[in-house]
Amino acid sequence: MNVNDGSNPNFIPVMEPCGQDVELYFQARQLKDLDTFSKSDPQVRLSIKEGPNAQWRKVGETEVIQNDLNPNWRETLKVFYQFEVNQTVRIEVIDSDGKGPGELIG
Repeated sequence: MNVNDGSNPNFIPVMEPCGQDVELYFQARQLKDLDTFSKSDPQVRLSIKEGPNAQWRKVGETEVIQNDLNPNWRETLKVFYQFEVNQTVRIEVIDSDGKGPGELIG
């Protein structure tokens, strides 16, 4: 606990991040069709970078929607939004065929 009870003259308060959880909903329209015999199977992947030299950290991904170029995903993704702090996010839509990392649609 980071509370100053007056007994420590060297007390340095630690600021807790100020923010809240945010739930993100996704939909897409007119996606590029990357499949040959059917339509793309889109999925959203969300990553965040927590500093200028940080690596991308995967936050989550939605379900795959089969054969749909105008998907409305039911699954939501939650992120912690920090007030007045720059946060870099990457939202990717991929064509997931169940094998490998999938092809980037946008």
